[in-house]
Amino acid sequence: MTAALSERLLPAGETQSIGEPRVAWRSCGVGAAGREKGWQMASSSLLRLSPPRLAISLPPADAFAASADGKSCGSPQGKPRMSGWRSFTELKGSVFMSRRLWRTVSFYWAIAAVTALIVVTCEPVSGDSSDAFAACMQPLKAPEGERPTPATESQLCGTPCLSLPTECASNAQAASSLRFGGLQTLVDGLSTLVGFLLGLFVSTSLSRWWALRQQLTLFSAAVYDILILACCHLETRASQQPVQRTTQQPVQRDSHSSDKEKEAAVNLQFPLRLQQGPFGTAPDAPDLYWCSSRFRILRRLLRLGCVSFHLVFDAAQGRNELQYLLRRALLPWLSMASCGTELARREKLLFAPNATRRWTEICSRGSSCVSQCLAYVRTPLPYSYVHLLMIMVLITNTLSAVLSGLAAGSSFCRLQEVWGGSLVAGEETPVASSAVLGPAAAAAAAAAAAAAAAAVNKNSGHLLTPVVRPHVWEAVQGLCMHLVLLLVLPTFYHGIIDLAQRINNPFGDTSISFPRDLYVQQLEAEGRAFCVAAAAAGWSNVCESQQQQKEREWGFNPRLTHEEIAAETAADALQLRYLIQQQEVAAGRPALYTTRRKNKQESTLAAFP
Repeated sequence: MTAALSERLLPAGETQSIGEPRVAWRSCGVGAAGREKGWQMASSSLLRLSPPRLAISLPPADAFAASADGKSCGSPQGKPRMSGWRSFTELKGSVFMSRRLWRTVSFYWAIAAVTALIVVTCEPVSGDSSDAFAACMQPLKAPEGERPTPATESQLCGTPCLSLPTECASNAQAASSLRFGGLQTLVDGLSTLVGFLLGLFVSTSLSRWWALRQQLTLFSAAVYDILILACCHLETRASQQPVQRTTQQPVQRDSHSSDKEKEAAVNLQFPLRLQQGPFGTAPDAPDLYWCSSRFRILRRLLRLGCVSFHLVFDAAQGRNELQYLLRRALLPWLSMASCGTELARREKLLFAPNATRRWTEICSRGSSCVSQCLAYVRTPLPYSYVHLLMIMVLITNTLSAVLSGLAAGSSFCRLQEVWGGSLVAGEETPVASSAVLGPAAAAAAAAAAAAAAAAVNKNSGHLLTPVVRPHVWEAVQGLCMHLVLLLVLPTFYHGIIDLAQRINNPFGDTSISFPRDLYVQQLEAEGRAFCVAAAAAGWSNVCESQQQQKEREWGFNPRLTHEEIAAETAADALQLRYLIQQQEVAAGRPALYTTRRKNKQESTLAAFP
């Protein structure tokens, strides 16, 4: 059985890494154990699952700084990458690498492009608008032997529609004179409201993210506290003998003794009462492997803390391998509390009543941190609130895209009008549409404007006169401004929403999630440092040479051998079987049913290697 469990836990020549949790679950037969109900099989799976968690190779100290590069977890050990112009190049891991974001923004760009094209091409003009636009786009050819006029010079150079024919000029002037102040007011009001709501949304999401990070800090602190308590209160074999001799002596109760002396006498007799009471250790109880030495006890506590840390991440990610565990990450803390009780029963804790009470308080604090983390993950922000905010952002960005398309089309037509020379001496030549003046009057007005522009260009010697140049730059500025707004606002709004949705559950596998491997490695390294420091402080000159080699192996080579894994697994299996027998005896079940149940469990374990 021991060999089978050892092969199931860790194959020969293979060391389980902390960064591969899913392999550990499957190698431990969790899928088979998940079909069983009840706390017995859950405890059995946890006890079989926990030894490979410690079979790791701890990286050197500089590996932590290499892992915390300031991107994944924002560690102060990493180099600052968010300062200067380098922010425009460090886009990996940011919201700008989201394909969904750019697909949404491209939809707004398409709306704006279609709107601008409609404004430029579909403004009503005299006669057939399609024929006028086709005539506008056709380049003109000057007769042979004649010098081209300024009105056709730009078209001869290959830039059509800069100097417009009569009907196209009236079309451009009508499009450039569009006014959309009402739509601008509506978009400004909605943008202000959406910006305020997005600020509240991001603030709430960041508060939840920081609360989760604080709970993980308290979680690690609880593991450290229980390790320190165990280091300070665990008895060695040398100090256990005087305590046993003291407790075996009868305590003389004097009627004149104070209350403090009576309380001290009760504390000294507490281990004996535990042995004699109904909850004492039975004489047929198996000897636990993890209780045999000091470093094995500390290693078990640290292992349970790391297992609970892994289970928090797995439960937050919604993995189905641990679905049968109703309490998931709370079960290791129950095992830690039972470890303290077991140590008190075996008289291995100094000041057992106070130590066990403090031990239980620390385990309760750790389980409370686990519950808080899972509560934050499983109760996100209300769907109706997020849905309403998303609808408002979509409506605002759509209206903003339409407004940008209208403004861009109007600015482009304005640029065509100004570049075509319809402004003379700073005054705009009024060219009315054919719908107001009729075809003949509109054609005459356009011809007069073209003649005036030709006269100005002939006198100045170049196309952009000092009078026309400011109007050209004004039209170009308006066009560029609306294009930039169309790029920035939708990207900012949807980027904020995408970021807030990502940090609602920072236990995933994305670039902005909590780095599980880094946290567990730090917990492992600091926990071992506490154990080594406490062991070094308790050494005497006589025992120092004997314990130095063991503590060095404990501190700097934290890799379990296959024999140790098999021994711990067999001891845990014996302890579980003993607990099941005690429960069945207390319930009055027959021994035959107990034997059948035990055989069924062994066959189940053998069927899933």
